[in-house]
Amino acid sequence: MAIRSKRELTWGEQQKAAEYLVTAAGFSSTSHGRAFPFNGTADAARRGAATAPDGLQLPGYGGSVNISHTAHRGAVRELAKAFLDGSGVSQDMRLALELFRNAAEAGDAEAQGHMGLCYSMGLDSPDCWTADGIVRFGPPKPAEALLHYYFGAAGGDMTSRMAMGYRHLTGLGVPRSCWSAASYYQPVGEKVSDLAAATMPPPTTLEDDEPADDSSSGASGGTSSSAADDSIAPELAPPSGSLPHVERIRLHLQAAQGGLRSERHREVVQYYQYSADRGNTEAQTAVGQVLNYGTHGVDRDHGAALAYFKLAAAAGDVDAMAHLGAMFANGYGTRRSYEQAVDWWTRAARRNNANALFGLGYLYLTARGVSQDYDRAFQYFSKAAEQVHAEARPDALFYMGVMHLKGYGVRRKSVQRALSYFTLAAHAGHSLAQYNAAMMHLAGKGTPRNCKPAVSLLKALSERGPAASSVQQGHEHFFRGRYGLALLSYLRAADLGMEVAQSNAAWMLERGYAPGLGASELAFSLYKQSAAQSNVHSLLCMGDSYFYGRGVEQDWVRSAALYYEAYQERSAEAMFNLGFMHEFGVGVPQDLQLAKRFYNMAKHTQADAFLPVALANAWLQLHAWWDKLRPLLPSTPFLDPIWNSVFALHPPHTSLFGPWVARAQRLLPNLALFQAEVAFWRWMDVAGLGALGGVLQLGDAGESVMLLALLGGLALVVRLRRRRAEARQQQQDAARLLLAAEAQAQAMVAAVMAGGLGVEPGRPVPTAAGAPAAARGQQPPAGEVAAGEVAAQAVGSTAAGAAGTAYGAAAAEPAQDGSGAAGAAH
Repeated sequence: MAIRSKRELTWGEQQKAAEYLVTAAGFSSTSHGRAFPFNGTADAARRGAATAPDGLQLPGYGGSVNISHTAHRGAVRELAKAFLDGSGVSQDMRLALELFRNAAEAGDAEAQGHMGLCYSMGLDSPDCWTADGIVRFGPPKPAEALLHYYFGAAGGDMTSRMAMGYRHLTGLGVPRSCWSAASYYQPVGEKVSDLAAATMPPPTTLEDDEPADDSSSGASGGTSSSAADDSIAPELAPPSGSLPHVERIRLHLQAAQGGLRSERHREVVQYYQYSADRGNTEAQTAVGQVLNYGTHGVDRDHGAALAYFKLAAAAGDVDAMAHLGAMFANGYGTRRSYEQAVDWWTRAARRNNANALFGLGYLYLTARGVSQDYDRAFQYFSKAAEQVHAEARPDALFYMGVMHLKGYGVRRKSVQRALSYFTLAAHAGHSLAQYNAAMMHLAGKGTPRNCKPAVSLLKALSERGPAASSVQQGHEHFFRGRYGLALLSYLRAADLGMEVAQSNAAWMLERGYAPGLGASELAFSLYKQSAAQSNVHSLLCMGDSYFYGRGVEQDWVRSAALYYEAYQERSAEAMFNLGFMHEFGVGVPQDLQLAKRFYNMAKHTQADAFLPVALANAWLQLHAWWDKLRPLLPSTPFLDPIWNSVFALHPPHTSLFGPWVARAQRLLPNLALFQAEVAFWRWMDVAGLGALGGVLQLGDAGESVMLLALLGGLALVVRLRRRRAEARQQQQDAARLLLAAEAQAQAMVAAVMAGGLGVEPGRPVPTAAGAPAAARGQQPPAGEVAAGEVAAQAVGSTAAGAAGTAYGAAAAEPAQDGSGAAGAAH
């Protein structure tokens, strides 16, 4: 047990731990081959009675796997964990199930909790498992699950208590009772608060001078914990690791935004480290924080973090100064020095850094490195709490509540004010504040007794404890491609009421990461539980399940009702889906105008919906055109079914091409289609195309393809019309050139006539139209303009220039005969 409790184990250490567990459990196996380290390599003397012939045979292995009748139940449980994770032994989840079952029957509380999970999820049968994963889901057995969770909770198993608390809170298989839920959540919350107090001990000089049954008893988790000496670091820096660090990763968002790549976070850290090494001050502080906390898949290294903080602080970064103060105050990466901490925090506090203000307030409150001064401590806490988005604000609010509860640095004690500050800190996620506020609500201290806010706080606090590590394990397994273990981890946390685990597990089941019977039904159940905890995406997925008939019976009316609920939460996807349903009149009255409004609302709510909305509106226009054309088509008993099938959905098909797709599916092997679909969606997720995949759902692929084809047709029409316009423009240009040529010809005729008549000097040159009048020696009537001039003016400067050139050439020829026409022309 001591070896298995270490954070990082080598494979040799894991094998050593497994060997001890095999000895304590009296485990023997002939089905694993000689390579199994406990069949022939271990010394029989060291193993004792491990291979006793009268051992208990595990079912399903034909007598090849046995454990001793006198096996230690805790060893059997830990050996089951080893087989489940493949820690020191070859992974065998099916064998792990039987070992857990044996330990549960022997009365092990933790094993009973695990079997409660298996019965709840329909995984209690060996047929549901293979050596490396889940192959199917059987029918859930809530009664057996409740029985195992009840006995596990009675035996002190914290996960079983959380499961029972969640069931009483939601009425899942048991009568709904807030006070019963609180009775299960309270011991879990107390344990988590004690773990938080180990990383954030209360002020050592504050004495609990109130009776145990007074208001301080309700706050004992944060203000009356055991005193801590100077060797225990106060909450001035990163947690020591007693509480797990859990990232709230939602797989459906990861798939839609950036893809599901396991190395993504590490690449980001490497980029920041590269920038930090090149002198980027902000990057140095960021890398220092990652190393100090050990997040983003990076091992904790206080020494390296201290070096980066010093570089950034030397460059004047105020956050780095505050972190340096915390490092010296806690002795992380260096010798503890409150004097150095005061120096760095004072520098950062001059620039109003909230972390530094809180640190100085804590030192003045606890008299560490400075003389005790409650007034100054309260002032520093108040300044830190004024910064709404500061990281230190919840800590400052909590200690302001403590000081009001104790009457330090304030005019008088005030339980009501203390509760107000605890509540503010609790809503910001402060563990000790959550426990204090919850217990004060339950006890009626500073407020009337009220179970509802208390159990809400206790549930949130419990989900930050050791049980939350299942969520983080699920993240890590998933990003490493161990989907079976990832799903099992998510399911374990989901059955305890953790919403993010419910959402992720349902998403994995829906996407086929655990193929098999019963997956769709379980996914719907998890989406329902997640939606009950205000997850809008899960509410939307429930609507999808009713629309497509996945996991539940197809019901378009209930689907529309769920979409309307999600629409009220401003979900763009729900708006788009309601537009589709109103367009075709499925589950709601048909209304094309209302459909268009919903489509446009989706575009305005989410800019990324522009392309789907554009396609939908194009299809909607075609739909409206068909509705106008339909009454004009001939009506016969043979044609009417054809006309009525256009732009109409008929259950169970959810697309216009559903009947044809169904026929194609019947011609192909179902298993091959399913595997191809799963592989396709996984590729879309890993490639970061989850958003596009959301548009191209299987049931709507036909419409999407047709919309794309229509857009292509529209583009072709636009291109043809453009070409026609270009041809028309060319015809107009040719007509203009023809007019210019005619004008030029008329000008030449006029010039020839003028040269032949011999115009006297000083008289105007007659044009073709004015030639008769000039021949009689008369001027053209006032305002009369020659037709040739009009034509020349009409065709523009180019034609006029050409006519003038021709006219000059024609007038020059008679000049050679000495007729004086050249002078007249000039």
